[in-house]
Amino acid sequence: QAVAEVRLFVKIDGDWLCKGSHKGQMQIIKGNVGDAQKGAITDAIQKCMSLLSIGSDAYKGLLKNVYLQGSQRTQPPAPQPKTKPASRTNQPAEPPANQSDPSATLPKIAGVSFEHRQGVIVAIGDHLFDKKELLKAAGFQWDKTGKAWLKKAA
Repeated sequence: QAVAEVRLFVKIDGDWLCKGSHKGQMQIIKGNVGDAQKGAITDAIQKCMSLLSIGSDAYKGLLKNVYLQGSQRTQPPAPQPKTKPASRTNQPAEPPANQSDPSATLPKIAGVSFEHRQGVIVAIGDHLFDKKELLKAAGFQWDKTGKAWLKKAA
């Protein structure tokens, strides 16, 4: 088992304050210590970021839209009115994107791709067993008969 401790420091008025400390852990699978260490560090970072109430949202990728909206705000005010009507014209195009909601909510896992097959999403890649915790967190379940990671398409 790999264990990592992460301390969260916040800089306030030039002084660094320790907001808290958390430990993360991950099982070593098939002697793959590197992935276990990385998983333990990621777990500890997520727990530390929860002290700021952003860890879960950032980990799930929910802050992506917030970040993109923030970068649009840095543009000059004149282009913004032009982008607002453009976003209104894009709104009819968004429902088809929402219909493909399962692909929008699929995690980005290195070495893993996803295929839609007969109402389910199948995870495809090498060494998926090493990534089982990430797949489980995304709602995938192991199908013993088909020997594949599956998730029902919404």
